[in-house]
Formats: sequence, structure tokens, C-alpha cells
Amino acid sequence: MQSSLLEWSIMYYLIEISGSSEAALSEFLTEIGEPAAKGEFQYLDHNDLLWRLRNDKPFSFKDFYYANNQVPIFSQPIWEDALSIIDTDGVFQIPLKIEYQGEQHRYTIAIPSRIRCLDQNGHILSNLVGRYDIFRSENLEDHSIYVSERLKNKWSHFTSIKYKRS
Repeated sequence: MQSSLLEWSIMYYLIEISGSSEAALSEFLTEIGEPAAKGEFQYLDHNDLLWRLRNDKPFSFKDFYYANNQVPIFSQPIWEDALSIIDTDGVFQIPLKIEYQGEQHRYTIAIPSRIRCLDQNGHILSNLVGRYDIFRSENLEDHSIYVSERLKNKWSHFTSIKYKRS
């Protein structure tokens, strides 16, 4: 009886993606975008990347980008916070450096697994999520990234990421 009450108390949140994309990143997404959106990790290389952005496009370093609504890119401080509390075997990770106007910042492209977690009404079922703290639904039309309340709370000091209760 207690476990069913616990299942209902687990909350999940959507990372709000409006304003988190940068046009300057688009040129680097041709090989990563579609496999990332579909969760087809077998087509992605996991070697370190260096993206040297052109100076003719405006860009600002942020904690999070969701490039083309397909490729989640987390700053090193945010991703290190996540690594301190989550299992990452369900997340495909690619180390990334972004360089712009001589300044370089470290990031991680962190593509969460797509999991079967929704009921017939599109609500997340905690018992199907299991131990995942960051994931996407199996619906390829759904580009949302879901996080557990635990991860949301861990990231609370990063004010650039906004959430919406799912």
C-alpha cells in the first residue's frame, strides 16, 4: 500500500525550451540533430567536439540550450550537478567546447533516452519511469525533456532553466 502512495507523490517537470536555442549553433547540428531527436545513439560519435562559432552571428553563453528542439546542451556546472545524483547509463553524452570570440566554455550534449512512460491520456506513469531522473517520452513528436523533482531541486540555483509541471 505504501509503495503505491509513493508512486503518486513523484513529480516530473518539463524543461521549458522557449528561448533556449541559438541560431549560431544550427550549423553544427546537421549530423547530430535527427539521431538525437529520435534517440538513435548508434549513429552518433561520442568523441569530444569543438564548435568554433563565427563572429558574424550573435551568441551568448548560457547554462542550457535545446538546439533546434533536438539537441540538449548543458553547461559543465549544470551537468556536473546532475552527475552527482543521477545514473547516466540512460543518457548519451558527448563532451563539447564552444568557442566564441576567443572565449571557450565546456558543455555536454546530453541526450536522454526515450522511454515508454505515458498512459493513454499522455500523463507520465512513475512506475514506468523507474530510476530515470532525466528522460524523453517514446513519442517522437514530443520533443520535451522531463526531469524528476529531485533533479529540478538540484538545479534550483541555476536560474536560467525554467520548468513546467508535467
